[in-house]
Amino acid sequence: MKKRIFLFLLIIGIFLGSSYICSARSYKATIILYKAKRLIENKNYKKAIKLLSRYANKNTSNTDHLLFFVLGTCYNETNQPKKAIDCYKKCLKIKRVQKSYQQ
Repeated sequence: MKKRIFLFLLIIGIFLGSSYICSARSYKATIILYKAKRLIENKNYKKAIKLLSRYANKNTSNTDHLLFFVLGTCYNETNQPKKAIDCYKKCLKIKRVQKSYQQ
């Protein structure tokens, strides 16, 4: 199961890697992702989950796909694979919608 999740993360990471640099994101989302990154670096995944979940729930109309990718990674690190997969699916869904608007 861990191998599958790792491969899934790898594929998603490659798929979204370039979009992280190029995507337009709000200042607030950038700050939230930066704070989450700092928490993750210190292996404080539960606080990162709380921070990212709170922001995602409040900002449903302007949600960044990367937020769900990072949230999924946190769930994966805390042995919550079902929640992780749900987040990755949301990430892909948002990315597809954003991509269709760009064309």
